[in-house]
Amino acid sequence: MNKKYLFILGAAAILAGCSNNDVVDQKEEVNIPFDGAVSLNAGSNISITQTRAVVSKWQDTPIRVWGLDNAGTGWNTASGNLFSPANYVDGKVAADGKVKLGGENDVYFYPLNSDVNFSFYACSPIPTNPSLSSNSAAVTYNIAGNVDILWGEAIAEDVLSADGKTYSGYNARYFRKGGTTPELKFKHLLTQLQLLGIGGDEGLVEDGKVWPVSIKNITVTSSNGASLAVAGANKGTLTATGIVSEIPAYFGDNKYTTNVDLETKVEKDAGNVMLLPSASGSYILNVTLAAMVNGQERTQKNEVTITYKNAEGQVSPFEAGKAYKVKLTIYGLRVVDINATLEEWKDADQTIDQEVN
Repeated sequence: MNKKYLFILGAAAILAGCSNNDVVDQKEEVNIPFDGAVSLNAGSNISITQTRAVVSKWQDTPIRVWGLDNAGTGWNTASGNLFSPANYVDGKVAADGKVKLGGENDVYFYPLNSDVNFSFYACSPIPTNPSLSSNSAAVTYNIAGNVDILWGEAIAEDVLSADGKTYSGYNARYFRKGGTTPELKFKHLLTQLQLLGIGGDEGLVEDGKVWPVSIKNITVTSSNGASLAVAGANKGTLTATGIVSEIPAYFGDNKYTTNVDLETKVEKDAGNVMLLPSASGSYILNVTLAAMVNGQERTQKNEVTITYKNAEGQVSPFEAGKAYKVKLTIYGLRVVDINATLEEWKDADQTIDQEVN
């Protein structure tokens, strides 16, 4: 009996040593079913990047996680930041939605005697330029066209314990009173355009009068960088910070390497691209077409404005987290073909007499 009791106290001391506090209520710790370790799940109802294009499941997806005081301030202090002094910790989401924080042998603990309630915030992929102040956390991303940017949070719901008291979370006491594992609920922050090329109906065509064309490349004019508010004001939103440039369409992780040949009235995959949402409801597509003319490839770059209209016919924003099918109907190069006829000379009705002195 004494050996078992001493073992439990020893374990509690180790936990306290790994936390941010050194004072432990030993009597309370003896019967704790919760070991104080930080455990997270990620929601399964979201499409996640697998290569870097959008697919339908987690696959050891890298994420960065912050654990911050619910009070909304003091995040740059040891007591207000669960992962201090690093400010955040990187991890991965397994196929079953379980989140592994840090390296293989890393374990993180809640402060055992702290009344601080923590919330969790996360983003994927691993960002650049993280910054943390007393009441805000932010990172930056490049908008490459084939990278799906995700953001999620886990905010505790109060629990009513058997003693009739209400407990807030997340903290060690919350879990001892029946609180459940935090679940990071992620959402997509970009707009996805699913591009389709369709050969136009040329109507009556004489042999050799229309040269078929193919799609050689598609880009979209948009900002190539953004800042993400991870926590604090406007959390979960992207703000354009880059320069306006041409964002390429991709097939999975690959840009255009071969032309997309078109068939009349047949939809052909012309690539996908993920962009910052457009509040104006419009994007400019840069579509490069190609045709073989007398054994040589001729190309032409076309600027096309696409506009989204809702079911009522009103122009509406391209929204984050939504995929839009864009059908591009493209016609071949019609040869300029002109016939000429020549009439015979005809004599005029009058003769002009004029003296020259």
